[in-house]
Amino acid sequence: MPSLFMVMLGGRHARANTEVHDVVMAVGDTLEEVYPQLKQAWFGEAQGLHIDAWAKLS
Repeated sequence: MPSLFMVMLGGRHARANTEVHDVVMAVGDTLEEVYPQLKQAWFGEAQGLHIDAWAKLS
């Protein structure tokens, strides 16, 4: 059964001097399964994108 994941993404943006962050919601069976959703939702540069924190919500 799919779960709702709350993920805090971190990375770079061309107009930022420091690392930027965003919180994204995604639905899937595992955290790894929602990676494509997270990449699509990210507004910054793809290189260096990473997960700083995540939670599986019930």
